Amino acid sequence: MDPASHPSRRAARQAPGGTDNERWWVAPAVLTLLAVPGSAVLLFAVALGQMGFDPCPPSGCPRTERHYAVTVAVAASSLIPVIGIWLVPHRRGLTWARVLAIIVYVLVFAATIGMVVTMPMGE
Repeated sequence: MDPASHPSRRAARQAPGGTDNERWWVAPAVLTLLAVPGSAVLLFAVALGQMGFDPCPPSGCPRTERHYAVTVAVAASSLIPVIGIWLVPHRRGLTWARVLAIIVYVLVFAATIGMVVTMPMGE
């Protein structure tokens, strides 16, 4: 007998609050596919942020350094939704959490790019 066709598994899939969701992996896969090229873009953008230090005097630029530190922290936090979405339990009622993780990743990505673009040059 095929384990997937066992009556208890079919009942769990058909129950509205069932613990088995056949397509639980779709949202994590989509987010992972977004995160792979997104991480490369973020790494490139954060590397470009180093150009903000070019006009700085040897004593440094405290405002630019603070802005860059926050940018790096926000870029690193973009991995939290990617890891967290795979840890969400495979229940149908938690579909909203998977969609929220994708939205959070896109917002963090946009925030990081925005922070690099608005980097104060040598201040």
